[in-house]
Amino acid sequence: MQNGRTRQRDEQRRSLAGRRPGGRGEEPLYRNDCNVWIIGRFFREPVSAAIGGYSEAFSDSTIFIKGFVERTSYDTYQDLDATIGGVNTGISTQFSKSISTRFSLFGKIKRFQDSLRSGNSYGGEASLKEKPAQDVWFRQFVEYEKEPC
Repeated sequence: MQNGRTRQRDEQRRSLAGRRPGGRGEEPLYRNDCNVWIIGRFFREPVSAAIGGYSEAFSDSTIFIKGFVERTSYDTYQDLDATIGGVNTGISTQFSKSISTRFSLFGKIKRFQDSLRSGNSYGGEASLKEKPAQDVWFRQFVEYEKEPC
């Protein structure tokens, strides 16, 4: 039998590293799980995949790592066609049943059809998630990405 705090920690772990590549929302990412999203009707649409895992670091903190790849193709602006891959790692901490934080670092390799846009980047993200009611939550975040010339 799980108590409320254990259940919240399990929910936190399941939703941890779950942002889809490109930041399209949150999806659960379970230990040793592989998630593949195919968005759109035809091959000219975005395709992305992510694989990763997590481990409990402290009583209310979880560390995670996720690898991802995304391919986007355009019919009109083909010089913006891109393949982006990378890794994301960080820690998430549950302070109470309604407050949690997340800090992460990431690295990306970007390859565009137009080679002038291709390059590598790195950065980080910090977020605060508030859950004022069972079915309502708010997430504030700041993200920094550096792409060296």
